Amino acid sequence: MSSTANDPTLEQSVQTIFREFGFEKLAFHWQVVLLSAAACQGTFCLSRALSPLLFRKTYRSLNSKEQTSWDAHVVSFLHCILIVTLALPICFEPRLLNDRVFGYDSHAGDVYAIACGYFLWDTLFHGKYLKEYGLGPLIHACSCFALALFSYRPLTMYYGCIFLMFELSTPFLNVQWFMDKLGFEGSLGQKINSGILLSTFFGVRIIHGTWSLYHLIVDILPVVHSIPLHLLTVFGTALGCLYLLNLIWLCKIFLRFKKLLGSTSVEKTKAS
Repeated sequence: MSSTANDPTLEQSVQTIFREFGFEKLAFHWQVVLLSAAACQGTFCLSRALSPLLFRKTYRSLNSKEQTSWDAHVVSFLHCILIVTLALPICFEPRLLNDRVFGYDSHAGDVYAIACGYFLWDTLFHGKYLKEYGLGPLIHACSCFALALFSYRPLTMYYGCIFLMFELSTPFLNVQWFMDKLGFEGSLGQKINSGILLSTFFGVRIIHGTWSLYHLIVDILPVVHSIPLHLLTVFGTALGCLYLLNLIWLCKIFLRFKKLLGSTSVEKTKAS
């Protein structure tokens, strides 16, 4: 429940502030955004405290960067499971289906606030560790955060749930990383997980993503005159960056999968 619910004057002031910045509906969800970001940081710190106890040998053998990556992967894994579970029903929300460009639903707004808080945390995380992880993850986090914010104008809130389905591939990506660190690199289990990761990534991010992007453009074109140019520019740039990054990451996932299969062939050759 909103903390401003018992103070109409404060509530109106908050709504005015967000309206001035162009995110009118965020006035009803900003608390969830901050709570989500705080929960992500809390999970990160909790992983940092518990992982050395639960995975004593493995975690302590990692260098500082790898330990930070471990804790960040824990946050990512928990978020992607939660957000996919919550976002899937929104794909069938009548109020959003009836207006796929400007439709708004309060429940969807709370779900997006959870994602928005995560991407805010992710942006700050990769901004802090830019030297360690490079520009790609930071661009991805910023683009996702921007798109999540735009849903509170409201704008393309329906398509937000569609693109959140991209997270279906993320659990397998995290499992792949953890298996490397836990000593399962090259194992049959990792090869199976790698194949599922490649298939899921290609299916939801490239095939389904391209199809959804096409429909998004078709829906926006008739009303494009009612959307500010600067907003369209940021919106289009963010979507373009995400699509390009998905193509780059798909190639890396494919090469890794090919390498894993190659190692199987080498092992069979040696055995014969």
